[in-house]
Amino acid sequence: MRCFPKDTTLSILVPKSANYGYDIISSVGLGSFIEGRKLSDIQKELQSQIAHFKIPYSSLYDQQRKFLFYFGLLHQCSMPLIKEYLACSGDIGWLVDGTLEPGTDVFFGVQECKKNIMLDCRKIATENEKDITEFLLDVGKSFGHPQQIIHDLSRAIGNACHTAFKDVVQLVCHSHFTKNVGKALYDAPYEMLYKQIKKLKLKVHLNDQRKNQSRWLRNRVDDRDNLILEQVLKGIEIPAVDNKIHARELFLSLNQWILDYADDGKRQGYPFDPYLLYFHRRIDTVHNAVNRILKSCDATSDIPQCLIYLSNKLGDYLSDDQITDASNLFEKAFSIFNDIRDCLRMSDAKNNPSPIYESYQLSSSEHKEIATNILDLKSELKEQQKMIVIEIEKEKESEHKKEKENKKRKEKKLYEIALEHIDKYEPYLINELSMVNSNGKIIRTTNQLEQDWGSAKRVKRHVTGRKKLTREFNSLPKEFMLAQNLKNPDYVDLVLGSIEKLPERLAEIGSQASSFSSWVKKQNTHNIGRISKTIIRKDNFIKELVEISPGLLEVN
Repeated sequence: MRCFPKDTTLSILVPKSANYGYDIISSVGLGSFIEGRKLSDIQKELQSQIAHFKIPYSSLYDQQRKFLFYFGLLHQCSMPLIKEYLACSGDIGWLVDGTLEPGTDVFFGVQECKKNIMLDCRKIATENEKDITEFLLDVGKSFGHPQQIIHDLSRAIGNACHTAFKDVVQLVCHSHFTKNVGKALYDAPYEMLYKQIKKLKLKVHLNDQRKNQSRWLRNRVDDRDNLILEQVLKGIEIPAVDNKIHARELFLSLNQWILDYADDGKRQGYPFDPYLLYFHRRIDTVHNAVNRILKSCDATSDIPQCLIYLSNKLGDYLSDDQITDASNLFEKAFSIFNDIRDCLRMSDAKNNPSPIYESYQLSSSEHKEIATNILDLKSELKEQQKMIVIEIEKEKESEHKKEKENKKRKEKKLYEIALEHIDKYEPYLINELSMVNSNGKIIRTTNQLEQDWGSAKRVKRHVTGRKKLTREFNSLPKEFMLAQNLKNPDYVDLVLGSIEKLPERLAEIGSQASSFSSWVKKQNTHNIGRISKTIIRKDNFIKELVEISPGLLEVN
């Protein structure tokens, strides 16, 4: 639907030197950047809604860019209004983080943590201290200094925050902290287990046997309805059973269950879901199940060879000394990691379908308990570490002292990793000045900002149909991330009044806007250590580089 302001003079309806009005620009921008619709669908809708209206597909891309241009100016002009609005809501807290696609610049943003308004965003070549400091100072000038900043464990971000605002409370994101600890704890056991599984070729054997038994079954069973395992599991009574077919069904179901180990996770990603450990656990479970099945078979019955083969392969795997050592170490790391998560109350995601985006907000009383929990956990970890040191001393006197001592030292290293992380970041995990949102809950992660980054990327993936967004992120300006504010009801109400007034507000800004072409030229940012791809991709690049190098390397 076309939305015009009351004053319908041409200069307010259509930008200077443009062919399409602000209503068209708004429709294209909202449809493609906020609603995630394809340009072809937007084109059809516009042409169906407006009589005798036609717009080339290529022109829609230009309207996308113009939408971001005018919206960026609108956001910039609204900064004083946003600043006053946030000041009235009490103390100001920032979530600071960046996102990128491989091979692209970093979209680095600051989000106000109570109202979840993206205050500003900037494209920088890399997440470096200098650029981040300059950006934070600019945001501080526009919106005022924050009372608290929450960020990840990046040293560059931490130093930049300290340089820009020395007296501002800095806290590290609890989600990033636990993720960092988990990766460090799992590093050694994961490597050990992965290498040995690869060496034993267990997955290869499982896949090969599944293919062979599936082929055997296809050659002897014409219809899936003739298979009986699913029917038996559903409680349906079966009059007759072909043991050879039934054995293959048993094998394939057990094989399938092993390879479905990812189902043990909660879609939280590594290290919150250590899938390799889940895989190992399922092997152990299936091995025990197969052995019980074989023991229950009558001595005179024809024991199916495929199940015997499976039992032998899994038994060989589980009896391997290196597998045993690696899995035991992995389980110990898993236990320590879960203790840390429980201590920080980072285990319960409240049945969120995507727990990685859960904000994990706490009440004031729960937040105070964490400080006590951390002290108790540190004492417990230190006590466990002392016990291992004592055991190491005892092992030195045993016959196989070296082998057992090495196992204990690896276990001791896990406790050292956990304590090192807690000691280093404990001052930045809990603070009395922690920010409280409108629901009275304390904010302690940057997951809301992460969720907005993810939402923006999903929109582009839906529109383009591509998983990798390298091309899009290289061409998109920072205003793309700022435009995500239009999903925020508080922002829309404050800046626009209602989303229907967007064309009108863009028109007001457009009357005093600078050159669109000048804005387009400023969008490219380059890593200081990289030269233009146009030059580096020339056919004679290496030849020219060799020829000019002597002159460049001469000492003056």
